[in-house]
Amino acid sequence: MNPKLQTAKTAKIDPSDERFGKILISAVRYALGRMTYIVDDTAKYVEELIPQLSDNALQLICNDITRGEELHDLGMGCDRVIWLHLREEIVKEL
Repeated sequence: MNPKLQTAKTAKIDPSDERFGKILISAVRYALGRMTYIVDDTAKYVEELIPQLSDNALQLICNDITRGEELHDLGMGCDRVIWLHLREEIVKEL
């Protein structure tokens, strides 16, 4: 079997792992400002993992949302509400 495939099949998802945090940061940055289902899915996924994520990952996501708000780039009104709620939950955790 291809060693890369074997590694992928046996990889464990660990929200406290910095690499996992970076992947979530990437997902948030991709979804910020979009006006599709991905906003709700991304925000909900991140919110479920807040207690397990590193403070660094949480701070970066929070900063990205704040920057998006300052640039008026959080998507439609309904998307804005989702992002601001996520930021509130992150701030509570931090």
